[in-house]
Amino acid sequence: MAERAGNSDALDLLYRIEYQRYQFNEETFPGSRDEKALDALLHSFSHIATLYQMGTFTRRDLALIEYDFLRVYCDEEVQKYFAFLDRTPHGLPTAESDFSSYRQVAQELIAEYRRKHPSSFSVSRRPKGAGLGAGSLKALGA
Repeated sequence: MAERAGNSDALDLLYRIEYQRYQFNEETFPGSRDEKALDALLHSFSHIATLYQMGTFTRRDLALIEYDFLRVYCDEEVQKYFAFLDRTPHGLPTAESDFSSYRQVAQELIAEYRRKHPSSFSVSRRPKGAGLGAGSLKALGA
């Protein structure tokens, strides 16, 4: 995803998330390269999620990027970033959260997966290098 977008920092961050080498630190994050890279990923995913919600993209289209889409969303450190965003006032006349379309669609995909595979989905932190099946969803409530 990030490679296709031409953002090497986002691609690097995607790999760091995949192998659990990314750590969110709200003290050093604002203005950092990680913030720009993560926001680039999240904005891309949000645009895709919005197109899906509008019906422009189908569920089959979404399946093409589903792994990266959910790998990022299910990461504990990314969830910490969402929590940081949720408690940081944005001063805009809207109740919508940052990256809300991405978050909504990711939760729908997780719920869909749980319905189809109720016994194979773990909510504990995944071992390094493990696939989505053992994804970390403690904070998701999906």
